[in-house]
Amino acid sequence: WDSYFNRSEPIARELTSALIFIMGTLFSISSALFLWSIETRKEKLENKSFQRAQENYIKGFRDYRLGNFARARDHFQIVLNLDPSNVLAQRYYNLAKIKYDELVQFNMIQGLTYREKKNYRLCKSSFQNVLVMIQNNPQHPKYKEANDFFRECSLGLEGRY
Repeated sequence: WDSYFNRSEPIARELTSALIFIMGTLFSISSALFLWSIETRKEKLENKSFQRAQENYIKGFRDYRLGNFARARDHFQIVLNLDPSNVLAQRYYNLAKIKYDELVQFNMIQGLTYREKKNYRLCKSSFQNVLVMIQNNPQHPKYKEANDFFRECSLGLEGRY
């Protein structure tokens, strides 16, 4: 390399020297960035709120896979409170909300089907599931309807409807 470097044109030597200098500088910068990213990750892992967010993400994902969509949604909400930029938590929060709403709607439809067939025991059970799922929250949009049908099916089960 040295013999080539000494025999080449002066302009080529300058370009080669500049290229070697630039490559060395780029290597130094990339090394510094790599070390900085390792330090940043280390700081994140040592950060208590990051650890809490990770724990809740894992719990939320587990609950989502088990079909516990309300609990999954709650865990993902905690993650988003701690780390609003967590894209996966936002995605699974939205998916859990959709699945939860679908499950509530499914139980409502199922209860209405049993009511039409005068199967009051299963009708009552379906609307009771809805009430449990919405945590007997009178503010929930389905509460009044589910509660009214639950009472109606209870009366039908007693033979008083």
